[in-house]
Amino acid sequence: MIRHLPGRSQRGQALGDATGGNEDRMTDGTGGRNAAKLDEASVLARFVPDTSDAVGHVAYALHRGALMAFRQEFHARHARSPDAVEEEAFLVGEVSDARIAAYRTSASGIVMPAAASGTPKRKARWPWFGMWIDAPMAPSGQPEAINWRGLFTRLIVLLLAVITTAILLRVLFVKS
Repeated sequence: MIRHLPGRSQRGQALGDATGGNEDRMTDGTGGRNAAKLDEASVLARFVPDTSDAVGHVAYALHRGALMAFRQEFHARHARSPDAVEEEAFLVGEVSDARIAAYRTSASGIVMPAAASGTPKRKARWPWFGMWIDAPMAPSGQPEAINWRGLFTRLIVLLLAVITTAILLRVLFVKS
């Protein structure tokens, strides 16, 4: 039997186990919410402390996109719109400090993308011979001298690999 406590709706009592009993801490006894009321103005104020903060505005836009996605997914899954309690439960997680910091990090990557390095770490060379190739995707610049020592080192390693493979094939698979 469900007992109705003052200040709580029947639905809130039925969901009391699902909320972990935190609803008592969030209500003021008259059924209203404490100062942590989550309306759009307070959510915007949490994301954008200064009106000229571009990163905060982009972070708020990312939050609004997540809220719209939540509403669409909820409607697709339950064939109804989320009620105020369900949407507020989503918003409580959205306006946590860690989530706002994650949104601000994503927004700073959008607003101020990292500068691409101008010089490639490696020159475009033919992989085995160390020779310059004139490819359309190759970085522009003058070709450097051929690294003969590296060329012969690669050739010796390849020759040893071929000899080792031939010997292993002869020993393991060929019966005489």
